[in-house]
Amino acid sequence: SELVLFFVNHHGPLSVNSGGECGGASTAHNLLKVMATNAVKGDTVVLVGDFNANAASRTVQSLCLHLLQVYNGVAFGGVDNIFSNVGRSSISNTEDLGSGGSDHHAIAAVITLGGVTNQSANRSADLVSSSAAGAEPALSIEKLMHAQGSDGCLIEPELKYAFASTDGPSQDVGGITDSRVCC
Repeated sequence: SELVLFFVNHHGPLSVNSGGECGGASTAHNLLKVMATNAVKGDTVVLVGDFNANAASRTVQSLCLHLLQVYNGVAFGGVDNIFSNVGRSSISNTEDLGSGGSDHHAIAAVITLGGVTNQSANRSADLVSSSAAGAEPALSIEKLMHAQGSDGCLIEPELKYAFASTDGPSQDVGGITDSRVCC
């Protein structure tokens, strides 16, 4: 076949959910830029790795605006992720394969290329949001609860969370344990 799979492996910066020196949104932007620069229109893009960022992070939330979060593991609140530009109907199986002695679990996904995937692959290198992208990261609350707050996984450090009030301007709120409550 003439189908191309553009595969990217990412190991994210520590500490968990920090996004590194420039923050999570910048890390996501840089990943998207690398893919958009090097993949071509029609490629199926798969991004995997230990992101050191889970569903509460700006990194994962920013990527979910452009790519489908195919699957994420349970280690450290879900820092191991698989993203793609295919439609959800192209995902036939996802699985946690266990730790095998590591502090992370191996995760797997079966993605069908061709047929249904080709319909969504026409926009692939452009990394434009699909109907599946932008959805809340899969099982994020359960994965965050499993982590039990380890490594500061519930909110991005150094980030001020605020929510918009229906009675006027936005206001700052302390003690947020789930960043999606207010953001």
